[in-house]
Amino acid sequence: MRGMTAAELSELRMFHDHEPLGELRGDARAGMIAATIANVNRSKDSEPYHPIDFMPYSKKPATEPVLLDPEAQSKLILSALFGKHDDEATP
Repeated sequence: MRGMTAAELSELRMFHDHEPLGELRGDARAGMIAATIANVNRSKDSEPYHPIDFMPYSKKPATEPVLLDPEAQSKLILSALFGKHDDEATP
């Protein structure tokens, strides 16, 4: 990290916020495996398991609305990821 500029370090931190490296990523992989095994062995009447169900230190994500209009959905995603709003100009 000594050879990194401040801009490169900031970019790496933002990347890590959206695509975590290390133990969080390992927990996600283990959760996928556990959910797969649990779903193969669950009864037909029970709800399917999700990887987050097997990740004790993770919070379940809030359910985001899915919009039928692709433009509105795109704006919602941009707002959630980058804090952009409709009234802000895109560079």
